[in-house]
Parts: sequence; C-alpha cells; structure tokens
Amino acid sequence: MKLREVFYALGIKPQPRTYGFEVQTQDLGQYGPIQYARWLHPRAYDHQVKPAEIDALRQFIEPGDLCVDVGAHCGDTAVPMAIATGTDGCVVAMEPNRYLFPVLEENARLNAERGRIDCVMAAATPEPGTYTFGYTDPGFCNGGADGKLTWWRRRAQFPLQVEGKNLDTLLRTQYADRLDRLRYIKTDTEGNDLELLRSLTGLLAEYRPHLRVEVYKFCSTEYREQLFHLLDGLGYQVRAMPSDRDFFGKPLTAAGVRAIEHGDIFCVPSEAATQAA
Repeated sequence: MKLREVFYALGIKPQPRTYGFEVQTQDLGQYGPIQYARWLHPRAYDHQVKPAEIDALRQFIEPGDLCVDVGAHCGDTAVPMAIATGTDGCVVAMEPNRYLFPVLEENARLNAERGRIDCVMAAATPEPGTYTFGYTDPGFCNGGADGKLTWWRRRAQFPLQVEGKNLDTLLRTQYADRLDRLRYIKTDTEGNDLELLRSLTGLLAEYRPHLRVEVYKFCSTEYREQLFHLLDGLGYQVRAMPSDRDFFGKPLTAAGVRAIEHGDIFCVPSEAATQAA
C-alpha cells in the first residue's frame, strides 16, 4: 500500500487531469515511416512500433482481415494490426477511457492511409450498460472494472463511468459482412478477460479467430484454471507469448497458465495448429 493511496482512501484526492499528446515519426524500415501520437501522461509507456511486431502478426493475419483490439489504450497494438491488415482490412479498437480516447482516435487518423482503425469508446462487456471503472491516478492512465479488486484498492482509486457494449452483438450487427475474415482478437481487460471470452463462445466456435489474452497478475488460481479450460474446451491450443515479436511460444497446460506471473497467452485454433505442424 502506497502512502498516496491512504490519502486517496480518506477522500483526499487531486482533481482529474487531462493530458495531450505529441506526434512522432517512427521509421518501420521495410514498412516505411509512420506518424504516431504519444500520450503525454507521465506514466504512459513511450511505445515504439517495431517492424518485427508487424512481421509476427503477418504469420497469421492477411491483408483484408478483421481484427479486434479490446483495451486498445492509445493504439500501440491497433496500429501494427492495421498495417498488417492493410487498407482493405479493418481493426475494431475498443477503449472506454474518455481521457485517453482522443489519442487512439488521432493514431487512427494519422495512419488511415496504412490501414483502417474503427475506434469505439466503450468497454467490451457481457451486457450493455454503464459501468464504473477504477483508475489509480487522477490522469486515468490505467484501470478497469472494480469487481476484481479488493475493497481497499477500490476505495483508493479514481472512479470513471464508462459505456459497456456486447462485442458479439457489435460485430454481428456492424461487421456482419466481414465476419468470415475475423482473424484475431486481443483482450486486455485487467482481469475480466475470462468473463469477456465466455460472452464470445458462440462467435469463437463459429469463426475461429486467433486470440491474445491477458493473464492479469491479481487473478486467482481458480480464475486461471477456468480460463485455460474454457479455451481448451473451445478447441484452442494455448501457448506462451514471449513478446509482441514472438507469439508462438511453447504450448501450455493449466499448470503453465497458473505459473504466469503477469503476461499474455496466445491461443491458436486447433485446426490451424495442426496445419502449421
């Protein structure tokens, strides 16, 4: 427990603060230069898009594909996806944080000639509605649904009202003509990935996209067990994901998922894994 969190829990908090962004030029080698809006929040990661990230995505993504980025933040993963899918493809980037959302929109605008990013200011939730997310600072850098946090940490955080949308419904109503090209879904929901995936079982069974799923550091052993068995039951090979440039790590068992301190797993439809082998 940090000292500032004690003050926050007592109701002694600074006022919300909005940060802007600066536009950088990044050289992607064979992919050429891009413009990238870097969020100026002091805790925000200064992400540099790497050509190797796009190379890694193109092992399973082709131009014209549909991808989904849940928890898109400022666009650091959506931009490489958009370059991989090209102008004929589409990336649906969901980010509920209104303090950050303009940066995501700017990155979509800056790279529109390289690929299409549709920005959706909403969280992916099983049921549509209004939700309260908790953030750890007055600039709302990083946070998520309060339900997975302890009472004390909920008290210490900065609440933000966000809109929730059902992702299955969103895709089937607004992207019905592209669903046969649904190739990849990335989820980063601060410990609510299992709940989200449960709401997508029909979509996953029908269209078989590859999945990148966060294993959040505060998730319980039971949560991790359920996450593995859900994915395994849906016919996915669960693999370690060493980095953004190496998706295809070693295959994992339930014990392997339990052992992850904090990170992502990459899930390959069993039929695709068999073909690759």
